[in-house]
Amino acid sequence: MKIKKPILINQPGNIGDLIHIMAIAQDYVNRGHEVIIPVPVQLLSIRKNFPTINFPLINEFPDWYYYENNNNCNEDDKYILLPLGKSPFWNGDSNRNMLKKYNILNLSGDMWRNVKITRDYDAENKLFNQLGLKEGDKYNLINEYYKNTFEKISISVNTQNGCKNLYINRIGEYNLFDWLKTMENAQSIHTVGTAIVFLMDVFNSMPNDMHIYPRGDLGNHGTYDYLLNKKYIYH
Repeated sequence: MKIKKPILINQPGNIGDLIHIMAIAQDYVNRGHEVIIPVPVQLLSIRKNFPTINFPLINEFPDWYYYENNNNCNEDDKYILLPLGKSPFWNGDSNRNMLKKYNILNLSGDMWRNVKITRDYDAENKLFNQLGLKEGDKYNLINEYYKNTFEKISISVNTQNGCKNLYINRIGEYNLFDWLKTMENAQSIHTVGTAIVFLMDVFNSMPNDMHIYPRGDLGNHGTYDYLLNKKYIYH
């Protein structure tokens, strides 16, 4: 049987970008390809959540500078390259760039919801307990951070619903996906527009009361709201 050439995906951006294109990567795995997505060191922890994908370190990947700056879907003697971090069809137009990552492969933009996330329930429960929570506790979960550089906005949430406010922070060995149980058990979620909104949209176990706030570098919700299916309160 002929061995299929590995797929090399250029998408070294933030974790939200990776969640969004992961359905593409997993589809190629299902078709018998190895899929390689080089990432910076701060994203290596997602290996446990997407175990079928090869995540090497960017600074250890051979000829990464060449592949990073190649903006065309093409093939060489080693890889089939998918430049999902950049696209020859964007032409400087930032409108609906997330959708175009699927369009250049003739795939439906709704396909991103097919993403399969392997949950680390031990880590989720450990974090839940470490936060001092127990089943039945009522709280508003608030996330003020966005981007890998942990930019921050201030979100003020009224506690008139009788729930305490609990803030997402960087804690030890936990990654974003380890917050899933804490998200599911919240009475409401308030977040800046960042990777967490993709988890809110994919998992049916999330609370009904969910709020999204504009981030400092975008100014509005237009770069991602068209990707979301659920009903949110936009601020």
